[in-house]
Amino acid sequence: MKKIVTIVIAGCLLVVLAFCVGAAPAESEDLSGQIKALKNELSSLQERVQALEKRLEKAEVIIPHIWPGQDDDKYVTPLMLCPRTPLPKGWQKRQFNGITYYLVPVDEDGQIPTTLTK
Repeated sequence: MKKIVTIVIAGCLLVVLAFCVGAAPAESEDLSGQIKALKNELSSLQERVQALEKRLEKAEVIIPHIWPGQDDDKYVTPLMLCPRTPLPKGWQKRQFNGITYYLVPVDEDGQIPTTLTK
């Protein structure tokens, strides 16, 4: 009885091993095609990066300093970006989820009032 059980188990193992060995070449062919496609994509992306880096070297950064409606030789800095600029009356410092923000009153035209605190 023990011999029969051992032979049946050995036979099952051989069948499973035969299926595993037979399936391996089909998967490796699919993988080689995928690898080739990925290599082609990698080379095209490398060429694209090189072309973009060349364009970046030749690129010119233009920073507008002039507000619309101003003369070309006058450079304007926004009032709120100036260091140590006094704040208008009625401004409030608040926080939301740990982020500080400021409420600054504006005129009917959307401009910051000229009466400033010192």
